[in-house]
Amino acid sequence: MAQIHQKTETSVANEALSLIKQPSLIHIDADNTNMKRIVVKHFAAERDALLRQYPWNFASTRALLQAQVQKPVFGFKYLYAFPHDCMAVRSLPDANNQDDWKVEKRAILTDLAPPLKVIYTRFAYEVALWDALFRKAFVRRLAEACGPELSADAELIKKAKDDADEVLEKAYPSDAAEGTPEDLPNGDWLDTRSC
Repeated sequence: MAQIHQKTETSVANEALSLIKQPSLIHIDADNTNMKRIVVKHFAAERDALLRQYPWNFASTRALLQAQVQKPVFGFKYLYAFPHDCMAVRSLPDANNQDDWKVEKRAILTDLAPPLKVIYTRFAYEVALWDALFRKAFVRRLAEACGPELSADAELIKKAKDDADEVLEKAYPSDAAEGTPEDLPNGDWLDTRSC
């Protein structure tokens, strides 16, 4: 019979601990052990780093932003505050290129008039909504981060790191295949086809 994985922070943490041959936590919020403190210390940092590393479809969202009353001191006409759940701005669909905007202090500076279309990575705290390949890579990254402090076997830690890298190599093209790219590449073949 196939095993059904629970989709909770505790189950994810226990998957990571099992990779480095450590005992399971009873509950990530209830345990009062050194192992729990180590897992909690690394959990959010590893999750957020992995979310920022790639524009995962499951964590991507769109918004229309209104300009702030405060204007940039120089360089751009408008300042837009990040949406409250924005971890990283991925693109501004109306921008011609990356030079048309800049991120500073959780705000977007640009000359683009409101409303500003923005695609961003949101803080994806809901484990149940994580993509399966993101979860698999995260479990291995968490095992790698916690392993040294838990005196885990160095070979198991290295294997977790290598496995995470391998999962990410598979995840990127798989995730990218879900939908069309935001921008088509320019080139001779595209120019020729439109003649």
